[in-house]
Amino acid sequence: MMSFVADRFNQLKFKNKFLVITLANIIVVLAAFSFVVDDYFKKRISQNQEENNLSLARNMARESVDPLLIHDYLQLDVLVQSTKEALLCKYAYILDHHGRVVAHSDKSRLGQKYSPPSTEEQYIRDRKVAGVMYQDYFLPIRVRGELLGYAVVGIDRNKETAVIQQSLHGLRLRLLIVAVSLFAFTALTASYLASRLTRRIGDLKQSMRQVQQGDLNVQLPLPRASSCKDLWDCPLKECPGYGSDACWAQGQSFLQPQKNCLECLVYKRACGDEIGELHIAFNQMVRDLKRNLDKLHQADMEKNRLERLSLLGQMAAQVAHEIKNPLNSIKGSAHYLKANFEGRILHEFLHVIEEESERLSDILTDFLNFSKPGVPHFEREDLNALVRDTLRLASRDTQDGVVRLDSTLDPQLPPFWFDYAKLRQSLLNLVLNAVHAVREGGTVQVSTIAQPDRGQLVIQDDGQGITAQELENIFKPFYTTKNRGNGLGLSIVEQYIRAHKGTIDVDSQPGQGTTFIITLPFDPR
Repeated sequence: MMSFVADRFNQLKFKNKFLVITLANIIVVLAAFSFVVDDYFKKRISQNQEENNLSLARNMARESVDPLLIHDYLQLDVLVQSTKEALLCKYAYILDHHGRVVAHSDKSRLGQKYSPPSTEEQYIRDRKVAGVMYQDYFLPIRVRGELLGYAVVGIDRNKETAVIQQSLHGLRLRLLIVAVSLFAFTALTASYLASRLTRRIGDLKQSMRQVQQGDLNVQLPLPRASSCKDLWDCPLKECPGYGSDACWAQGQSFLQPQKNCLECLVYKRACGDEIGELHIAFNQMVRDLKRNLDKLHQADMEKNRLERLSLLGQMAAQVAHEIKNPLNSIKGSAHYLKANFEGRILHEFLHVIEEESERLSDILTDFLNFSKPGVPHFEREDLNALVRDTLRLASRDTQDGVVRLDSTLDPQLPPFWFDYAKLRQSLLNLVLNAVHAVREGGTVQVSTIAQPDRGQLVIQDDGQGITAQELENIFKPFYTTKNRGNGLGLSIVEQYIRAHKGTIDVDSQPGQGTTFIITLPFDPR
């Protein structure tokens, strides 16, 4: 039975559950209240009735003193008959000190002798006659301490109970009216509160269904939105959300920037209550989910791009390997013809063949280096010496003096582990790019900087700079802004630096030059 009731209760909606529980509680409270009030008034009425009965007996005892002293039995008879007229009195009589009935509401009992009470004090006795309960009140009659007799009043207990019940009937009716009114008021109030609560929970449920159906743009409305600066002088001015309407939700993920957001006044004011906090948490989780899914989608796209690029690299490496041998033959044949045959036109065309063959060879070499970079061979080398060596190689392109190559080498930089050939090729690419970017009379500055556990290479020029759009793409393979070039130079540089577990950063503004910063750990092995 209990399991059936529990199952039926679980199938109710939240609003109905709230109403059932609230109304059940109010019924229990009203029933307990009514029982306590009824019992209290029942006892009070019984006590009052007992006091009335005692008062009736005391009056009869007091008024029977004189008639009993002078043996005025007619007056005693009048007294007991008037006492019997009381509402609950069934009989009344007077005993002398010997226990003989000297006056009785039932004259047939005059002269009978009853055993007097064992005590000379006030005495109450219950007895049952022919199925009827009676209560006798014995009040002693005294004059100056001398016992003259007893005044006895008999009360019909059944009639007394009926009178008490009749008195309680009106009270119970009023209690019922009050209880029904309170029940109706509580039912209306509980229904209103349940509707308010369940409406917000229903909004959350509907929004969750929309998320289940794939709609990640859903957001629950927030009734309050206050800025932290509006409420109190927030000391967390470094907080990424300082001064905004939802400062706790300005980080990359929910409540990550500042762990004390859950306790701050702005957050609590915006939430309002636990359901409001659920709404805020839901909104932020949906935003985080959408952002993470977008990142995952971008990661999948990047993965597919890299897979296609890897396949293209493999194909390019195979093609480059197959082309390199015939290209070497062409270069050798052109060199042989140029050395053994005369003729201006012939020499011009052979020079073009040699020059373009050399350029194709360089392109193929870049393809091979990009597609198969190889494992770095780390040795303990001097970075300052590498810079001097690289600048000597680069100076061949600046023999006319149009670009000045300068260096600032840190003498505190110790030798450390790196691949000399790969790092020199990377630096040479960056220096030659800088040479081509500056105008006549410009400067390319190469510096080394020693740090506690790493070294830095800084290549700085005062050329035309790079736009923000170009900065986003300069390290992408095959991206170039030059008329001649394959767009693999900076990609290979980045690849080599990553192989050293280092980083390469670039800072540039159009018209203000460009700075490349390479950071290398002392021991990347």
